[in-house]
Amino acid sequence: MNGRADGGFYWSLGATTVQAAYGASLFGVVGARYGLEDLGHFVWVFNAWLLCIVAVGFGNHQTAILMAADPDLPQDQVRRAGLAAGVRAGAVGAAALAALGGVWLVLGDSRGGLLLILSAGVVPAVMGRFLSGCLIGTQNVVRFAQWSVAKAVLTVIAVVLAAWPGLSLALLCGLMAGAEGLGLLALLRLYPGEKVSGVTPAVVCHYRSLGRKMGLSTVLAEAIARVDVLVVGMVLGTTATGLYGLLTSFARLPLLLSQSHLRLVVPALVAAWREDDLASALCVLERAVAHITRCLVAGILLLAVAVPWAGRALAENGVDAEVTFVFMALFGAFSVQAGLGSLGAMLTSWGRVGAQLVRQALFLCGLSVVVAVAAVTAGLPAVAVALLAAYSLYAVSAAFLIGRFFSAPQVWRLFARWGAPLAAAVTVSLLVPLGG
Repeated sequence: MNGRADGGFYWSLGATTVQAAYGASLFGVVGARYGLEDLGHFVWVFNAWLLCIVAVGFGNHQTAILMAADPDLPQDQVRRAGLAAGVRAGAVGAAALAALGGVWLVLGDSRGGLLLILSAGVVPAVMGRFLSGCLIGTQNVVRFAQWSVAKAVLTVIAVVLAAWPGLSLALLCGLMAGAEGLGLLALLRLYPGEKVSGVTPAVVCHYRSLGRKMGLSTVLAEAIARVDVLVVGMVLGTTATGLYGLLTSFARLPLLLSQSHLRLVVPALVAAWREDDLASALCVLERAVAHITRCLVAGILLLAVAVPWAGRALAENGVDAEVTFVFMALFGAFSVQAGLGSLGAMLTSWGRVGAQLVRQALFLCGLSVVVAVAAVTAGLPAVAVALLAAYSLYAVSAAFLIGRFFSAPQVWRLFARWGAPLAAAVTVSLLVPLGG
């Protein structure tokens, strides 16, 4: 990567680090303040809310990236059309979430009230996803990072307020919905628009068609990322869900590293796709996987060194020793997905969406069944191991698909070169807690 890209990567990584800290502190504070059972309710509602936002904003984020990356399109008109679509889609999502919350509330489920409150944040969140896609497409990574940090800080303030004695989870959900609205206002000021007209219907139709396919891919990706939490919540109950949600909030950190890099890679792949430049696209893929994997291997090994101390400290405080193993297995699973598994997301950016959709749909169905069986059979440790095995196979399938469209020998060399050290690091990290 060049100097500009490196700087953008570190800005993007900084933003996702702040977001990770907010997510971890969110679950940590809720668990400490209200207990694992209430945390289990909150984790389930939180994941359902995020999945709703992605589902109803069907393809708007991806369409924004594609259209903003095209220098020939008038960005002001793109912004107006996208925001109008975001309002319509967000209103549908908010109504659906509120209806579900109302039904649950009538049935006596406390999650219904939380869903009702969070539904107020769906419209600004969907509009915000569109504008953030515009920032990524125009390679305004620094502005995107500034917005992400500001939004995360607002939510951290909400978390701190919710931890105040006497306040409730309902207030926390209300503050989170309010933070989405403030984040949208900030984006409206950050996004640079030009008052130009002239986008033809054919151009818009082309980008929206591709954007919807990429949007479906994103919905499936979000479902894959959250189906384990939802299944654990239905099978093992709220207390186990609370513990699992707390562990995964930290174990998902590798995915944020991957997302930080993809924000820079996607515009480059879109440009290569328009030029039908296979060699350039493969070069971008190789640099991205190499950079991500180096960071992941270093992080896993560093974590493996800290595990024995953390395991002893947890055991002294009455925490079951298997929790350490569950965390390391989850961290390894998400590391594999963030490294080699990110090839699938890059394939989507290249415009090869059909094959990726089939792969994602099959994996989602298989993962749901595997997690459910593992949870019923042996609890959280089995779920963590099942996720690690499933994501490893998923990464192999990504390399297979990439090899179909690019040079297969080069892709498999790339996969072997960076898959071997990643697999070794994950294996070492699992042996450490078992040996302790």
